[in-house]
This record gives sequence, C-alpha cells and structure tokens, in this order.
Amino acid sequence: MTRSSLQLPRRVDLDPKQAEKLMNNITISRRTGYEVLYSQLEMNYAEGKRLSEKIKAALKVPPLRHFAEQLFSTGVLDTKRSLIRIAFYMLISEEWGTTWFGNGCETAASRTLFWPRDSSILLVGFSMLVYKLLENQRQVYRGTLRTRARSQANSSQPSSPSRSPSVSLVSPPDSPLPTNTNSGHAFFTSLVNHATAAKKRKHAESVLGIAGQNPIELEIPANARLTYHVYVKDKTDGSDLGPPATYQHTDSIVAHGAFSYLKSSFEAAGHVPILEIQTPFGRKSIMSKEDWECAVLGIYNVRRSGGVVEVDVFV
Repeated sequence: MTRSSLQLPRRVDLDPKQAEKLMNNITISRRTGYEVLYSQLEMNYAEGKRLSEKIKAALKVPPLRHFAEQLFSTGVLDTKRSLIRIAFYMLISEEWGTTWFGNGCETAASRTLFWPRDSSILLVGFSMLVYKLLENQRQVYRGTLRTRARSQANSSQPSSPSRSPSVSLVSPPDSPLPTNTNSGHAFFTSLVNHATAAKKRKHAESVLGIAGQNPIELEIPANARLTYHVYVKDKTDGSDLGPPATYQHTDSIVAHGAFSYLKSSFEAAGHVPILEIQTPFGRKSIMSKEDWECAVLGIYNVRRSGGVVEVDVFV
C-alpha cells in the first residue's frame, strides 16, 4: 500500500461518506502477517502489538462490540464498509488518530505518515489491522470450542443412576439503596450523565451509519422486557436434563448478578458448568459477568422489547 495506490485526497477524516470510498483499497486476508500490517502504519512490532491490545479492548465494549460481532455475518462489501466505519469512529471520534499517528505521538520522529494529513492511508491500514484482530479472535474461539468438544468426549463417563443434588437458584436479598444526603446535587449529576451518554451515543450512531435505527444502548435498562430461558444440558450428549427455567429481566435474581449466582449454584452442587448464550450473531461462550452482560446487551439492541435470552448450561 503506497500513497500512489490511493486516488482519493490524503484527508478523508472529515467525511464518513468520503471515507467509505476507500473500501476498494482494503485487502481482507487472514494470511496477511502482523509485521506487514504494522509496517503499513509505520510501527515496529512492539508498537504495533501495543496498539493491537488497545484495539482488542475497545472492540469488546459497546458501541463497537455490536459491530464487531456481526462483522462476519455479512458479505465482503458490507464487511469492508463496517471496517471503515469502525476505524473512522476510533480514529476520529475517539481521537486515536491524533494519539497514535499525530505530530505529537511517541513515534513521530520516525514517521512519514501523519494524522490527519495522511488520513486516507492510515484509515486503510488501521481497518486492515482491525480485520486481522477480529479474524484471529474468531479462529481462537472456534479452536476453543473444538478442544472443549474433544475433551468432553474423551472424559465422558457412563451416567450414574444416582440423582445429582438439586440446584437451587435463590434470589439474593435486594441491596439497600445508597443514602444520598444531597439529593439536589445527585439529581443534576444524573441529568448531566444521561445527557453526556446520549450525546456520545448519538454521535456514534451517526459515524457508524445506524442513525434512524433503534438507538444503541450502552447498558441494559433495568426495566428491559427480556425473557430468560435457562436450559440445563448434559455435557456428554447435549440432551436436556429437565424443562427450562424461565425468568424476566426485572426479576431480582437477574437484576443482581445472574451469571455469578447461576455459576456458583452449580459449583456448590459439585458441577463445573459451561455457559453459552445464543445471540443474533452466533453462540457466545460466557466466561465472566462481562461476557454475560455484553451478550444480553447484543440481544436487547437487536430485539428490544420481547427479546429472548436463551442460556445453555452444560453440566
């Protein structure tokens, strides 16, 4: 990738529609090495690795997680368009362009490409790096599932006639609300926080090309109309061990840490549960509270009221 390969002006950072014209300059290939991608951004391996870790962290949280999860469920052109929008949002809206490639960045002394002067080239290179990181994460996840399946098959034992201890999902007591001695200050602080979040969300929707659609929520509303179906399955063959348990998002057990209580309840009965949630973008392995919340948030942002969260617990 060279300056001559781009027929657009150097600066496309001021207009997302202009930036989308760069789609034809993006090469999406899992075979492209990190060294090549880093060199296109004029970074050595250590610098590129540090940038990659920051990108991976940003792609795990809203609003970018929503787009990262559905990236591979679309055609090539839509994938490239999404990559450009993600890169545009990170480089401009989150000011990564100035931080990592500006005149005052740590590598400025050795650079010939600077932000925003060379935003076209940097935007293309950044988009290709985002694709590589997401593709690698997808391959790692698939490998983990294959390894888990082989491990479960090798360790499967004949089922015991004795019944496993029953699992009781007891709702924890509601936490007392914090006492605020300055209700007036708290009111205006809440007002400012909501306005700030709404403004940032509106800007993100515009840059990411989803203005006019259902707004992306950055967290699940406490009164969300979501129904949870929890299926307990046998690890050895995937068969149901009983009818599903059904909860609403407003139920105390869901509102106060469903993942933690679900996991700890099975562990207390001597099981090592494996949790998965079916999302609109594929099945997600749930290893933490953050994984649970992001999966449910993805369902809510697509389905809104009437959304169903199907949780599989393998024991």
